[in-house]
Amino acid sequence: MSEWISVRDRLPEADKLVLVYTPPQPGDYPEDIRMEFDYIDQDSGAWFVHSEHYEHYCCVAKGGSDISWSGPSEAAPYTHWMPLPALPKE
Repeated sequence: MSEWISVRDRLPEADKLVLVYTPPQPGDYPEDIRMEFDYIDQDSGAWFVHSEHYEHYCCVAKGGSDISWSGPSEAAPYTHWMPLPALPKE
């Protein structure tokens, strides 16, 4: 079984899908677990899925001045990642 790897120690190879972890955020329920799949885009060097969310927030979702909006920051909030396990054998 793979272990979690801190993004401070090293990042995954570009274009390799991995499981990423984000610590609890303000407003999360105590049982919320923030894990998802992402990969570092070889062309941009940024986390791909997170970058898409950030761009969407900046271009579309950010509302007017009378609404309090919070969204993803430019830097991905991931603290750890893990390689995906091998596929099951049939």
